[in-house]
Amino acid sequence: MFKNDGHLPQLQPTIDIKIKPISNITLIKKLLELTIIVLPTTILTLPVIAIKSEIASASLSPKSVINDHSSKQRVNYCPSKPVKQNKHVGASFIEQNSTFLGWNWKSAQLVGSTLNKNWLESALNRYSINGINSNDRSSSTKGSFGTNCNFNQIAQKSSRSALDDLLLLQDPSEFRLPSSNFASPDESDLDISAAEIRIMKQELEGLIGRFETTLLTADAYYSDIDISMADVIQQLLSKQTKNYQAKEKSLVKSEYRDAHRALEQARNGLDRFRNLVNQRSYLKAKAEWLAAKQLLWDNYPSDRPVAHSEVRGMWLDRGTIVKAKSEADLVKIFDRMATAGINTVFFETVNSGYTIYPSKVAPKQNPLVEGWDPLKVAIKLAHERGMELHAWVWTFAAVNQRHNTIINLPRNYLGPVLSKHPDWALTDHEGSRFHYSSGKVFLDPANPDVRNYLTSLLTEIATDYDVDGVHLDYIRYPFQSPTGKITYGYGRVAREQFAAQTGIDPIQLDPQHPLWSEWTEFRIEQIDSFVASVSQNLKQLRPDLTLSTAVFPMPYRERTSKIQQNWENWVAKEWIDMLIPMTYAENTEKLYTLASPLLSEFDHGKALLLPGIRLLNISEIGALDQMQLLRGMSTEGYALFAAENLNSHFETIFNSTQGSISSEPRQPLPHREPFLVTLSRYQSLQKEWNFFLTNNQLVIEDITLQEWGENADRLAHDLQKLVDEPSNRNFFSTQISLNSLRRKFPQWMEETKSIDAYQVKVWENRLNTLDRLLSYGENKVLKPAPTTVVR
Repeated sequence: MFKNDGHLPQLQPTIDIKIKPISNITLIKKLLELTIIVLPTTILTLPVIAIKSEIASASLSPKSVINDHSSKQRVNYCPSKPVKQNKHVGASFIEQNSTFLGWNWKSAQLVGSTLNKNWLESALNRYSINGINSNDRSSSTKGSFGTNCNFNQIAQKSSRSALDDLLLLQDPSEFRLPSSNFASPDESDLDISAAEIRIMKQELEGLIGRFETTLLTADAYYSDIDISMADVIQQLLSKQTKNYQAKEKSLVKSEYRDAHRALEQARNGLDRFRNLVNQRSYLKAKAEWLAAKQLLWDNYPSDRPVAHSEVRGMWLDRGTIVKAKSEADLVKIFDRMATAGINTVFFETVNSGYTIYPSKVAPKQNPLVEGWDPLKVAIKLAHERGMELHAWVWTFAAVNQRHNTIINLPRNYLGPVLSKHPDWALTDHEGSRFHYSSGKVFLDPANPDVRNYLTSLLTEIATDYDVDGVHLDYIRYPFQSPTGKITYGYGRVAREQFAAQTGIDPIQLDPQHPLWSEWTEFRIEQIDSFVASVSQNLKQLRPDLTLSTAVFPMPYRERTSKIQQNWENWVAKEWIDMLIPMTYAENTEKLYTLASPLLSEFDHGKALLLPGIRLLNISEIGALDQMQLLRGMSTEGYALFAAENLNSHFETIFNSTQGSISSEPRQPLPHREPFLVTLSRYQSLQKEWNFFLTNNQLVIEDITLQEWGENADRLAHDLQKLVDEPSNRNFFSTQISLNSLRRKFPQWMEETKSIDAYQVKVWENRLNTLDRLLSYGENKVLKPAPTTVVR
């Protein structure tokens, strides 16, 4: 087996699979229960599966069989198509005690995936290899896999599908299939629940939709259709211009013709999946489902820009910073991020009570970076590359047992802050400071001394360093246990304050007590008031400073009861500029589930939404697919966790799809130039519409098409005017034009049945994002900044 690390694997021999001689279908059943071992071979330069019998008199070991093809071996080479087409090559390799099977699927390469047991099962089932006569081992073995080449003859009789181009691989997004029993080759014994079928169907439909929208963006990027949309529509209606003919012809010759073909085959695969499910042929249905997905992964548009103006953030973690022993080492890190198109860096500045810089407020700099100032160097490097740098601060988490171990201190050391002020710490209801699961200790948000210390620390960062923003992490209470038996928040000051309000020490309460909800609200208010205070003070000191928070995407009731994090209020009150939910997911469908419910809180454009993507354990195509999901939703960007996972494969694909910050023309940032970003995004959207209309025949009334073009051009004109001269008058004109387009757009799309529903939804989402960006610009550009200072 090989690890899915996103690049061509080097297949190496590992261990032998020992089974009984091939005799009947029980062999197949047993094989499917074992780990399939992939071995390299020089036979036809194909990867093979080795099946070794347990006959004691075996004259050749698997290794000698692999390395010596001249000793007592039979090689059967039975292509189902001419060899030069390199499509469906099958081979068997037989000697007395061993049988080797090899296939060449689509090409000789294995693309970033791992094999699983369903690979062989689906292949055998596909070609109707359902049993072998146990009384005639020699004839059955040679008949199915030997000189008569029945294996490929059976394959030729099967109807063409995605499987003809691809033997099954587990897809690179690390998606875990719904648990089903595929151990038996007899499909009549299998069943898949309706819920599992729905999940599989939705995932493939979603991937097809994202693939198609990405393909359109990629195709439109280099198109030269730069005239107004109304003019494009007029040319299409007249059908008398060379431009129309040229565009129609150019699509056929596009370098993405393989991607267009894969898209069509995947759609057909989805249809076959549905039909096979209806026929209760579940193994074949799963095989079609996997093959259709793999075709899309293999052909995903990833060699040209598909991004628009957005925040492309990355957390630069303490571990990576510590490994950089000098400015020269940091240069390499920032060069890689710039090459990957990252424009905003969240630089870990305060961690476990230590600062990354020599501080006059904090008691101690991180001992692993003593002797230099990484924050100062990082700011310089970021600005030289056109990147923003935001100071990432652990707010209330002040101790980390894991960090204590790293710096060779006792595991339960209270850190530089709490060792001096132990009464600043929170405890659980039994008085323990360290969290039962994370091993962290939190400061008491209700303690005025804690709040003053943190305010002074943030002020030092904002005034002594030219940071572009402050990013608050751990802006919450510790997680209570899932059962609710372990709860937190019992700092000395918090207990005194709550007792003064209610007459009861909160440590005497439990979740069933009538005052428990009041105790929860008390803790929520401590976090809320601190965010408000920090926001107002930093904005007074640095009006240009961007304040963001890393938060959990859990539902409101669960989140406020478990960690007292009420970020909806922070957005509504405009205390923060960007919300970054940690929507970490191993696949795109899970990311959608986490991110989609958050959008309702951002209808009024009071803050930007940047969902988080965790790079650990996902492939580069999987990461790109998650980015494309977010770009098709109403978001203003994303944040990647973390720099330690930015390997060369991610760097390459991000550079291709986003461009380098250093070499590409500067793209505006939504939180800096919201009106310009709105215009830039709309111009990209118009370009897609023009390309789509030019290369597709739509069933739509001429008058509707003309109305679409006129409304689209009117909005483009008003947006340009707003960018050139920001004013309330131009803002309202632009808003009216956008609202008119948004209101009519669903009607136009309803009239034509030839545009995919997913594509229509993406376009609607992007129009909604324009509305939010306009509102954000109104709040940040046209309205005066507050001057009140809260202390």
